[in-house]
Amino acid sequence: MFYLKELKTIHGLLNEKNSSRSPWSQDEYQALFDLVNMDLRMKAYQERESDNCMLRGNIFWEAISRKMGTRTGMQCCLKWYG
Repeated sequence: MFYLKELKTIHGLLNEKNSSRSPWSQDEYQALFDLVNMDLRMKAYQERESDNCMLRGNIFWEAISRKMGTRTGMQCCLKWYG
């Protein structure tokens, strides 16, 4: 249980470090658009390779957040679907 509390604290600090509360800049919005589209294209390719042919919208927002470096996964998700 103690380890879980430590992990949540560290995760929260990392998210705060990458969290901007200011309005989204055009560069941030473009980076979000590019990263999400790249993720979806890669998933579409993987689906096609597996003959499943059904693209799912399960985007890994924390990975998008880490690549952006300025926003949390939740902020990215809300901006994308908002």
